[in-house]
Amino acid sequence: GISSVVVLDRIGKGIRTAPRDAMIAASSAPERIATAFGVHRAMDTAGAMLGPLLAVAILTIAPGAYDAGFVVSMCVALIGVAVIATFVHNPAAKPAATDSRIQDSAASRVSYRSTLNLLAIPEFRSLVIIGSLFALVTVSDGLLYLNLQRSLALRTGFFPLLFVVSALLYMLLAIPVGSLADRIGSKKVFLAGYAMLALAYALLLLPSQNYLTAGCVLLLIALYYSGTDGVLMALASRALPTPLRTTGLALLTTGTGLARLLASTLYGVVWNQFGANQALMIFIIGLVSSIVIATFVVSEIDTKGMKRVNHD
Repeated sequence: GISSVVVLDRIGKGIRTAPRDAMIAASSAPERIATAFGVHRAMDTAGAMLGPLLAVAILTIAPGAYDAGFVVSMCVALIGVAVIATFVHNPAAKPAATDSRIQDSAASRVSYRSTLNLLAIPEFRSLVIIGSLFALVTVSDGLLYLNLQRSLALRTGFFPLLFVVSALLYMLLAIPVGSLADRIGSKKVFLAGYAMLALAYALLLLPSQNYLTAGCVLLLIALYYSGTDGVLMALASRALPTPLRTTGLALLTTGTGLARLLASTLYGVVWNQFGANQALMIFIIGLVSSIVIATFVVSEIDTKGMKRVNHD
């Protein structure tokens, strides 16, 4: 039963992620799109932190009243849906005839053919490949925190604090890092984000761990998320034609999601066979190699084409 609920939850997340990101891109100025994604990620993380605290408060007032927690959660979700239905508009966008990414009206209609044709856009194709490659050498957060817990001999009851601290740092950094991406270029910030992740892995390889090291690892993980999650969507949004932006973002999310699933499986297998340090070393090599490849493959998407498509 619980597994079914989790699967349904993940399906729901998969359905709403691409349309949500497309709406963020459509309602943002092209030159500030990374900042807009940073604002969303900060607010999303704030909600993710407040939710468990609210659940704790409910269970403190009414111990064992798990149904009350689910009812409150459902009410909050309904309020969110009502806000979207009432205040968010979805005007039809008419693509510019001069946009080279849309060859004709048939190519702008959603179909399997038009979806595959998106991969013919060089900038977007490189983002799908590089994004999936990075995801393939990215360790699941839970496994990293488990590594920290074992190194610090942290009590099980304090284990969730690793998630809380990392989420808090991410919430604080998402907006300024997104703004930085708009100022100096999304590509630079995106690659720097994965460099932060490689450094976090390297710190976990140190022979002795302490709370200062753990704090640095959590900070680096937060910097990684701030520099990659929303920034990748910003880069993709700039590369995609407006009529098929949601489809393209869904395609990108599918590629990175499948790669992350495979990465977690591979990391677990290598950890069991050779140990956590050896597994981390392999993933560090993969990250560094991916950064080098991405430096030459990923191009900084100009905002001029996006301005033309959005405002035509």
